[in-house]
Amino acid sequence: MTKDLVIDTNILVYLENKDYQYHERCIKFEEEFSESNFFMCFDEGFHFEESKNKSFIWYEYRKHLPIGSKGYTLILKLIQQGRLKFIPTKIDMRIRKIIIQSGIKDSDKYFVKITFNSKSKILITDEHEDFTIQKRKEFKKALKIHIIHSWELPPDLFEEKRIA
Repeated sequence: MTKDLVIDTNILVYLENKDYQYHERCIKFEEEFSESNFFMCFDEGFHFEESKNKSFIWYEYRKHLPIGSKGYTLILKLIQQGRLKFIPTKIDMRIRKIIIQSGIKDSDKYFVKITFNSKSKILITDEHEDFTIQKRKEFKKALKIHIIHSWELPPDLFEEKRIA
């Protein structure tokens, strides 16, 4: 199985924010992910050149990650290593309805769609408002996806076994 993760923009932004409560956990995640053999998921349409890009996730990253930031540098490293995975955004109407009716922000809906279509079905995010404990339980039950905050990451995430 290809090991892949969907990583919300905020995780990469918090790599630069030393005042963020879980900054150190985000740093640890970035270091472990960087040294793992996991792939980072993007929606289809990615192109490094902005004028040719059709990927919403790359657009989000570019909007919030300055060139030279730790998050931006991680993405460059993954590009060089061929560790980006491009995931289709098409989902059936039943799944689309669940996501639309969830009440989360449109940008977060995109990350949920990609997570649903990924192999591992894991989204790493520190979005507290949209991804409350209750909302994460609902997504896990309805879509069989795991939405994990940085401070909840299992210590063995990058080992061979998969989250249950």
